[in-house]
Amino acid sequence: MNQEKIGEFIKKLRQDNNLTQKDLAKKYNVTYQAVSKWERGLNIPDISLLKQMSEDFNISIEELLSGEATEIKPPQTKRKKIHIIGLAIDIVALLTLIVMLLLQHNSTYHFRKITSPSNDFNITGSIAYDDKKTSIYISNIEYTGTEEEKSYKQIECSIYQKLTDYELNLGSKTYNIDTPTTLTNIINEISFNLEKLENNNKSFSSDSFYLLISVTDTNGKEIIFKVPLFLSKVHN
Repeated sequence: MNQEKIGEFIKKLRQDNNLTQKDLAKKYNVTYQAVSKWERGLNIPDISLLKQMSEDFNISIEELLSGEATEIKPPQTKRKKIHIIGLAIDIVALLTLIVMLLLQHNSTYHFRKITSPSNDFNITGSIAYDDKKTSIYISNIEYTGTEEEKSYKQIECSIYQKLTDYELNLGSKTYNIDTPTTLTNIINEISFNLEKLENNNKSFSSDSFYLLISVTDTNGKEIIFKVPLFLSKVHN
């Protein structure tokens, strides 16, 4: 899966429909920084957004993931009826997405959408897993809490899974900022993916994970946020 090619395709779709990055961000309830990361190939929209974008721009999910349209079609204003053939195509496209994301075959895959019930953070993403492997994609993190007049130089993100007897750190990523900036700006630039992790559970509850965010200001003071993540089913 070529993320740069997908990003260029999303950019072309946006421009062909006379939309700015802020317009597209508002349409899909994400930040314009998230749209910028899509178009630069740093990340891709989560699963539920890919489905919505395919409908809005009248293209298939397969075309979105390949980074090119097989046929240029004008966007539809609204679908009044869902035909059986169209539904079958969507199902095939979703199965193709599963294979491309996990790069595996002959397994039973499960998808969940990731959000957060936190008042201070707006988080979107997705998780894909089978009996052996788990992949987690955090496509957008937005800080919505109270902003202090400080500049921050470093941020570290870690995803934890809550098991029966302990909490497991699945992976961490540290970002060092060349030009210190506000908490809102530093967090909005983050995307965080963990792919093909060894699976510790064959299923997950809605509150199986949380995101630990540690930010360090220019004086060396550290602030830690423990952000709960909520898993919900992806509806076709």
